[in-house]
Amino acid sequence: MLIQDLVNEAARLFSLKSSEITGRSRQAYVARARFALCAALRERGASYPQIGKWVGGRDHSTIMHAVERARYMAERDPRYAKTIERLADFEYDEEPCNILLHDA
Repeated sequence: MLIQDLVNEAARLFSLKSSEITGRSRQAYVARARFALCAALRERGASYPQIGKWVGGRDHSTIMHAVERARYMAERDPRYAKTIERLADFEYDEEPCNILLHDA
């Protein structure tokens, strides 16, 4: 499943486990990674409800907040912005991830 590939890549970039990103932790370092993933998925065209489903069954309003926070942090931290960009452009096995995003 390509969504899982993207979650795995986010976990790798933030030195976390995939289960931490999709889990219930509200610790800042985990939330920061989750926010970046949500923003990247949104940039790929996924809807808020879709992202919520993929990122641990969260409500669309929670995802809206996550994307807003990620954008706020990216404006202030160029490295964080670059990480979001890397996730948004992530490809796996030479097959663009976003082709199958909406089929997941």
